[in-house]
Amino acid sequence: MNKVMRFGTWNLRTLLQAGNMNAIAEEAEKYKMDAVALQEIRWKGKGTIRKSKFTMYYSGNEDREGNTGVGFIISKKANKLVLVLSPICERICTL
Repeated sequence: MNKVMRFGTWNLRTLLQAGNMNAIAEEAEKYKMDAVALQEIRWKGKGTIRKSKFTMYYSGNEDREGNTGVGFIISKKANKLVLVLSPICERICTL
């Protein structure tokens, strides 16, 4: 197994449009990124979305979408190392 992990960060401005999450995941895969921290996703609430090639963890404003929000796109390989998502607020979470 390749022991090198690649990390990045991306200020998205929004993930509210349909298909944006998958497009971001495809870009992360294209550049062989294992973990990408995402800013301004603008989703409401917090949670986890599991897909075949990646997992999306997110934390946003509890009251409304379209404002702030952070998250992580984690590759299938790196997701084995994730223990817990700790949403602190709509601008900060730890993984």
